[in-house]
Amino acid sequence: MRHAFLKNLMIGSGVLGLWRTFNKTPRVLFYHGVDTIIDSSVQTLHLLPDVFEAEMQYLRKHYDVISMDEYYERFVSAGFNGQEVVITFDDGYRNNLTVAAPILSSLSLPFTVFVSVEHLEKRKRFPTFINRAVLLGAQLTHIQVDCLDIDCDLPTDTERMAIMKRINRALKHSDVAKVNLICSQLEANLSSNVLDELYEKYSSDAPMNWDELVKLKRDYDCIIGSHCLDHFICNSFQQERETRRQIFESRHILQQRIGSECAYLAFPNGNLKQGDISESARVAVKEAGYKLAFTTMNERLQRNSDPFLLPRCAARFDLPDFKVKLALKP
Repeated sequence: MRHAFLKNLMIGSGVLGLWRTFNKTPRVLFYHGVDTIIDSSVQTLHLLPDVFEAEMQYLRKHYDVISMDEYYERFVSAGFNGQEVVITFDDGYRNNLTVAAPILSSLSLPFTVFVSVEHLEKRKRFPTFINRAVLLGAQLTHIQVDCLDIDCDLPTDTERMAIMKRINRALKHSDVAKVNLICSQLEANLSSNVLDELYEKYSSDAPMNWDELVKLKRDYDCIIGSHCLDHFICNSFQQERETRRQIFESRHILQQRIGSECAYLAFPNGNLKQGDISESARVAVKEAGYKLAFTTMNERLQRNSDPFLLPRCAARFDLPDFKVKLALKP
């Protein structure tokens, strides 16, 4: 409550305007989805449409919202004015097309979507969502994931949350084969009918298909970038050969499907300090021909910033928090 009061005080007093004047730095913002929310503990990555629209209106009024291509041009020419904001989305959710794009179009704001190719190809849900949906959305009373030696009752929400966090950690610290195995064993705790009903209930987390991605690019002039093949965390738990495949092939497939260059990549998870990006992944991105690649590190862009390890700022789910954090950070 105290923090909310202070944020509103800063907004109402005009202090943020001064901070915007002094704290100038180019910012790349990343969102995931924009949709209605049934259960925020399951739909953790999605922003309510009215909040998203308010944030976009605020950006349009107070910042220089530019495309990713323009960001690249200013980066290579050192031509930033410090007021730039680039709007990006990770993963490739259908609601990027059905909800977010019309809002952005109505405000004439450019944007980029980084997509995980295999999720579009096979309509697979994303690993951490599967974990949340099965554990929390289905309210399981017993869970079995053999590859993690998990076979236990879940009598309370506390136990469910503890197991969910344990599985989340495994999902982020395993190679892609084990991640896929964990997901299949999680889903096996539910009948196919119950699983279908669950995924329909949380349709916000459905990825686009290829036709929808092409429509997003064609109708909204959206720039499409890579988020690897399998929402692949490019850390040291992965084999270098697989890391290179994820980075190279995702670019190649996207260029074939969308009929234009795929010049940008966002690393899934992307926390450099937590080891989400190996040196071999950085090298692979450069060798694959990408122009820029992005982390999820909320840091200031420097003159000597590595073009393949660039910072991005996470979106905020509360409008006052969005305004304050944007003015004060990085």
